[in-house]
Amino acid sequence: MNGSKDVQLEGYGDENLDRSLQGPLSLLFVCSALWLVVSSLLGAVAFWQLKFPGLIDFKAGIQTPYVGWFFDFIHQALNYGRAVAATKSVMIYGWLLQGFLGVAIWLTGRLTKKMICKTGNYFLLGAIALWNIGVLVGLMGVFSGEASGFSGFDFPKYAAAILFTAYAFIGLGMGMRFAKKSCSVPTPSEWYLIGAIFWFPWFFGVAYYFVFCKVVFGVMPALVHAWYIGGLEVLVLGSLAISILYYLVPSILGLALNRVHSAKSAFWFFAFLGAWSGVRHLVGGPLPAWMISSSVVAGVLLLIPGTIIANNQMVPLWSNWCKVKSTPVLWYLATGGVSLLVWISLEAMMSLRGVSAALRFSYFEMGVSAVFEYAFLSMVLFGSIYAILPTLTGKELPCCVKCCSKCQFWWGFCGVITFFTGTFFAGTFMGLGINFAPMAFVATTNLASPFFWLSVAGGIMVLLANLIFVKNVVATVLSACCESNKEGCCS
Repeated sequence: MNGSKDVQLEGYGDENLDRSLQGPLSLLFVCSALWLVVSSLLGAVAFWQLKFPGLIDFKAGIQTPYVGWFFDFIHQALNYGRAVAATKSVMIYGWLLQGFLGVAIWLTGRLTKKMICKTGNYFLLGAIALWNIGVLVGLMGVFSGEASGFSGFDFPKYAAAILFTAYAFIGLGMGMRFAKKSCSVPTPSEWYLIGAIFWFPWFFGVAYYFVFCKVVFGVMPALVHAWYIGGLEVLVLGSLAISILYYLVPSILGLALNRVHSAKSAFWFFAFLGAWSGVRHLVGGPLPAWMISSSVVAGVLLLIPGTIIANNQMVPLWSNWCKVKSTPVLWYLATGGVSLLVWISLEAMMSLRGVSAALRFSYFEMGVSAVFEYAFLSMVLFGSIYAILPTLTGKELPCCVKCCSKCQFWWGFCGVITFFTGTFFAGTFMGLGINFAPMAFVATTNLASPFFWLSVAGGIMVLLANLIFVKNVVATVLSACCESNKEGCCS
């Protein structure tokens, strides 16, 4: 492990194309990394409030009106419900979507071989600033009690409109570059990338219209929300991560992509089943049985494309194990590829009516979300950012950043496993106690308490890994800015 190699990306693109994106992508990666830490801290507050709901009460003994109002606002903003909504929303829109948009912009340049002009860079920087303003405004809206009440779509109406406007500029730029691309056979990476670019505004726009414009009532908003979450998780975030895997793994290993026919079959399975998979979260709800049954079947059948995709990534990695051991970026990508199959398996298991009835409203859901958001998506995003940063700066990663990236991987890897183990056992005991044993709710929570603290330990390790990541990204970007300023002064 001490003899780690630098990542060499083979094939497409050139130095000028990558360097032309240095400013916008550096801003995207720094902002997304900071939002990751904010989400982690909010998650820690939510766990704290879940176990000790009365400890964050600042109102007692405060007589000064303005100071009392401030602490009263903090107390209300950090209650469990708002903290959980803020954690989920910041994780999705501040970290995952923003980070993947940065990688998608870079990947679009590599696949199309089209540079962004200076004016386009300014538009891109403005869109990035607008996106972060939208996340900040949405976070303040959640803290103020104006959340929509739909998990993963918690931001208020005005914040969602800002995010949609910002994405319109970013997505339109990527779509125009693909439209101008010279005719060639598209690669699997392009299939998933182009699909995600156009799927997100469709899912987001439809959900915005039906949830916020009050055109449907009763159970229909919940149905639309479940459809949106399934599309966002599988067809948008999942497709972006798979696109990165299909590009980076062969590129770093210096291999040609084999099994193209199986990859094409997996893509169409993935695209067709992904839109149906979200409604399975409403098992037991007041909906037509055929809707939920179709979604359950789609969730189970997702194991087919998930197995094909994981196999396409793991076979070349296993065949080149010596290079994988000495390249930390591949550790992240390999973990993400395996975690994709693990997450789809867990979701398929949770789709079954008996399992869902037992575990749906327990800690187990937190563990499944952690596998998806951290073990799969975040690990792929960590690896891709570490692979992209040297191409943007034109310099190798500093030695301290390389060493810290290894520490970050092991802290994050061990942390997410510890967190999932704790939530698995805590959720299992809690669900079985509520549904199949004559136990009071308080007794079941006490039974799950030791495993809850195991989850807390895993969360602390993940938080430490996230802090290391922010330090690495900020240090790399600042180092590149200082060197460019020195070169400008010298010239």
